[in-house]
Amino acid sequence: MATGRVPSARSLPAALAAATWDDEAAGDAGGGGVTLVVDNETSPSYTMLTLSCADRKGLLYDILRALKDVDLRVAYGRLEVDEGAPGGRAQVAIDLFIQDNDLCRINDPEALQEVRRRVELAVTLPVRISLRDVFDGCCTELLVSAPLDTGGRGRPRVTFDVTQALSLAGLGVFMADVFIESAVEELDDYELAQERHRFLIHLPNGQPIRSEHDKKAVYDVVKAQLLGSRLELAPLGPHGKLAAVRASSEAAVGGGGLYRVPSELHELPSTLLQSLDNRWQFGVA
Repeated sequence: MATGRVPSARSLPAALAAATWDDEAAGDAGGGGVTLVVDNETSPSYTMLTLSCADRKGLLYDILRALKDVDLRVAYGRLEVDEGAPGGRAQVAIDLFIQDNDLCRINDPEALQEVRRRVELAVTLPVRISLRDVFDGCCTELLVSAPLDTGGRGRPRVTFDVTQALSLAGLGVFMADVFIESAVEELDDYELAQERHRFLIHLPNGQPIRSEHDKKAVYDVVKAQLLGSRLELAPLGPHGKLAAVRASSEAAVGGGGLYRVPSELHELPSTLLQSLDNRWQFGVA
């Protein structure tokens, strides 16, 4: 793994980068579905964070890393998972009692707002995923970015999860590398060093992934594998295409609509593989 800054396709001129599919295009850049309450009244010595959101892989790691990034100490915590939440997706409630380096609660309003921003960002957008055409459309770049912690360690299992997702989707990898970037403008002044995982990927026939539909499908599969979320698969359309859509409580299940793959990708990848067998057809107009 490279430890210095390496030029990436992200820095190429605009003429060499065409269609892009990323978190904003997928509607994942916001903080929907997360409730965070900051309480300084319950305890004279601790600031209490009460968080409610959907459960997922790596959630506690992301929250604790965000707090560590601003030198906050977690003195006590409680976590409760509700497996029977409406919509079929487990919900988690987390209470954390935190202090600053002086073992005091956080009284500065600006510091409290910064804590809230960082925790919400860690919960809703722990990794950034983008797909785009590079090198005059000859290649498709998949870029996955995750913050380093203050000790310089990257997010666990990123390379493993991404390569497993690409394998499940039947896509090939022409080249891959990992490098570090210290300045990240697109994260709204979130000034942590980022570990970039870059893959040049292609369809089974060796062609780049050109259509928006196919980029979205790859985005959904990679994100589901990274975060352990479920996928829903739309039935075959008139052209034999299969779309992958992340599970949501509003989506229809059965009855000719979307149907749910009854497993978590990181636990039972074979179930998804069987569902995709001979049905995932990339590159069909």
